[in-house]
Amino acid sequence: MLTNSTDRALRRFEVPSYPRPEEGTLNEVPLEPLQKFNDPINKLSWNAAVFSPDGEWLAGGGLC
Repeated sequence: MLTNSTDRALRRFEVPSYPRPEEGTLNEVPLEPLQKFNDPINKLSWNAAVFSPDGEWLAGGGLC
């Protein structure tokens, strides 16, 4: 999963496979970002971000 936030950072998460919850139970596991991408020099925001078809690469773009 990839998020684009108002703090001008892209964050990549790995979403685990959860077992089906039993009746009346809830599986709560906090997600921590595996990677965080930002522009530390110009502080530009991201306009778009995509994964490659095989999920190995991530591309993000912004306007200067």
